[in-house]
Amino acid sequence: MARDSLITAEIRALAGREVRFPNCEEIEKGMIRRFALAVGDLNPLYLDEEYARRSRYRGLIAPPTFIFEMYYSTVAELGEDGSPQWRFRLPPPLERMVRGGNEYTFARPVRPGDVLSSTWKVADIYERQGRTGRMVIVIVEASFTNQRGELGTNRETLIFLPPVSPAEDRPMAAVGRPAPELPASELPPLVKKITKVRMAMYAAATWDFNRGHYDREFAQGRGFPDVYIDGQVLGAYLAQLVTDWMGEGGSLKRLGLSYRGMVFPGDTVTCGGRVSRRIDVGDESRLDLELWIRNQHGQEVAPGRAAVMLPAGASPRSLSG
Repeated sequence: MARDSLITAEIRALAGREVRFPNCEEIEKGMIRRFALAVGDLNPLYLDEEYARRSRYRGLIAPPTFIFEMYYSTVAELGEDGSPQWRFRLPPPLERMVRGGNEYTFARPVRPGDVLSSTWKVADIYERQGRTGRMVIVIVEASFTNQRGELGTNRETLIFLPPVSPAEDRPMAAVGRPAPELPASELPPLVKKITKVRMAMYAAATWDFNRGHYDREFAQGRGFPDVYIDGQVLGAYLAQLVTDWMGEGGSLKRLGLSYRGMVFPGDTVTCGGRVSRRIDVGDESRLDLELWIRNQHGQEVAPGRAAVMLPAGASPRSLSG
């Protein structure tokens, strides 16, 4: 006998739904500074106005993934779980949501004085059998612009799960899978210690008050052993890994990551990567990167990939010198 689908008519009706926030936020220096400090990225392009004016940017810019977290502060109402009321949600029994991955593209840096607009659209909805049971996958596509044009896009995978029974094991307590054997890293590793203070700084900097990131009882009620980091923090870490390595002469064009394990307070994560391909075209070179984040147990919690543009023939390390 065929089982009933988790995707009801109500859920199916969400496909194609679009939410727009026109001219919703003006960026100021303090917002950029707080975000950079929260993720521990002390690049002077984000923090030192005099230094930034002497760079090719002629002024302060924001860290690459900054733009994709700023929309939280544009809403007046938050739900009981701390997320914006407008955010795409599914009805019971699929209230439990985890992020499956993000695919970012970057057109130009965000600067102080930019006035942001964003559009969010449900691009796809489908059901899948996972290792912990059936789930519904929602793909959301978001685009961000300023007064001068496009800034970037975010294709986000959201996973919706039924509630955890008290009799069940807590499947989301998994911390990752064994990391694959890879060649020695060509990017200097970036190490981050996860603390509750850092998690609170990130929530305050982004106005993201999802209770799973600070309310232990709430997190345990959703099937987690403790509060857990916002997955997009890992994207900020990988962006820092790449931008530190490529130097100011390079441009980060794409960054993607998948979430394979949870990261909790007290964990230490190490970001690494290597160049998987280089293509020279005209006066530029494209470098494709294979990236990863591993926890203190050597388990991979977030594989990733990126694309970087450099002047043809340039070496990333020479650019950062």
